[in-house]
Amino acid sequence: MSHSEHASDASSVAGESGPDSQKFSDTGFRDYVAGKYRFLQSNPALGAALLERERIAVAINTARQSSDPAAKEAMSRQQAALEALDRKVGALLAPSDLAAFEVLKDSDVEQFQLEDFAGGVSGVAPLSEADKKAILYTKLAYRQRFRQVLADSRFMRDDPGAAERKLAFAEVSRALAASRDSYLQEVRQYLYDDEQFALLRNYETTEFNAELEKLRRMAYGE
Repeated sequence: MSHSEHASDASSVAGESGPDSQKFSDTGFRDYVAGKYRFLQSNPALGAALLERERIAVAINTARQSSDPAAKEAMSRQQAALEALDRKVGALLAPSDLAAFEVLKDSDVEQFQLEDFAGGVSGVAPLSEADKKAILYTKLAYRQRFRQVLADSRFMRDDPGAAERKLAFAEVSRALAASRDSYLQEVRQYLYDDEQFALLRNYETTEFNAELEKLRRMAYGE
């Protein structure tokens, strides 16, 4: 596996993949952005800035996965534009929403998983919007810490040896397990329904096992 393929896979494992712009109509994309940031206090100027931000983020994600040299060359310019838009969004946000924006902007995978889980349990243990918000923000806090461990680990280095990558896998897998366990322990206090929590724990265990297996395959070059 090449380093570029490895880095792309690691980003996917860490939950950094965004939507594919080719799959969205303009209305669909607006709905996606509104849903992604629905817990922020919004206004027209902020909504427009978030929409522009997400269009650039999608372009960067598409270029990252592309083999087109021109797309790769445009990434530095797009990254600079994204950073400028993040500053613009920050200036438009309510002060209480600044920290929330920092975790929400890279939350596509976690938000998909939340809606997937909520849809699956809606007939037996439905979640309120307050439940969803508590679950999402708690999970994102711990996922952010895991992403930092992954980024800092030998797992992300250029072409580490097989033995070194296996050692890094052990480190990263421990961090992933700690992230899941701490998240579930904390979120338990927000879910008063025992059935909701049991279902959430089962769902997250399934997601954890799938993510761990993907990391293992990367570590062992499978």
